[in-house]
Amino acid sequence: MTLVLQHPYWMFPSLRRKAPDQPSRFAPMPPLAPRPVVDEAEVRGADPLAWAGRSVLFCGSFRGCIGEMRIWLNSVGALSSSVGETLMPFEWIERHAHAFDVALVDCDHFEDADDVVDFGLHLRRIAPRLPVVMASSTVARNDFGMERRAICDATLRKPFSRSAFFIGVGVAMANRANALATEKVA
Repeated sequence: MTLVLQHPYWMFPSLRRKAPDQPSRFAPMPPLAPRPVVDEAEVRGADPLAWAGRSVLFCGSFRGCIGEMRIWLNSVGALSSSVGETLMPFEWIERHAHAFDVALVDCDHFEDADDVVDFGLHLRRIAPRLPVVMASSTVARNDFGMERRAICDATLRKPFSRSAFFIGVGVAMANRANALATEKVA
């Protein structure tokens, strides 16, 4: 019995078939989307030493996943608080947002996209140093870019995995630090 490993030939040119009449069992498939470059902030994202004692604010209901996220945060020694499971307490957020290390906002909790943008702008105005992660089931994919930096520092598509959660939060912190550094220079 021989073990035959099948790899896409575009990965290993030495495995390409020489004769064109031989049928191939596989077809090359390029990646569906370009993969982002992994930087140091993403690698540190789930490091328990980097998370010990950090505090996370959940804004919105996060139906079905808040318990799981709290377990993830507890496993690395982080603390979590949630507000706005029914109505969003803006006065409380204004008074206490600066005490948190990162905020996660449930976009599905709001009526429409305009409310999400208004809340993001409000949160940015009252706590400009606070990294904000928006989570929504209506976005196409996770977005760790800076295009939405007026309202958030990263966007996660719900439901998300533990690794996507920690990568998203880590990238949001790095994006916020980068945005603050460039604003001070400019």
